[in-house]
Amino acid sequence: MAARFARWLAHAGAVDRFDEAADSLDAVSQSAKRLILKAARAVATGRPLTADATFAGMSAAWHRAGRQLAQAL
Repeated sequence: MAARFARWLAHAGAVDRFDEAADSLDAVSQSAKRLILKAARAVATGRPLTADATFAGMSAAWHRAGRQLAQAL
């Protein structure tokens, strides 16, 4: 939802840099979806959840989006 809002701002003529932030926010969203699927798989198989890389990617994308939004404003 945040990515859509950032894209709306970019296309409404606010600032083109909002598109960059939207891409980063999309990465957070995709990582969250991947995490849900990994968790479901872990529960179904009884294996431990190994999501460190997914959380690291989410964190990096979130911080990147924050920097990009700050620069856009």
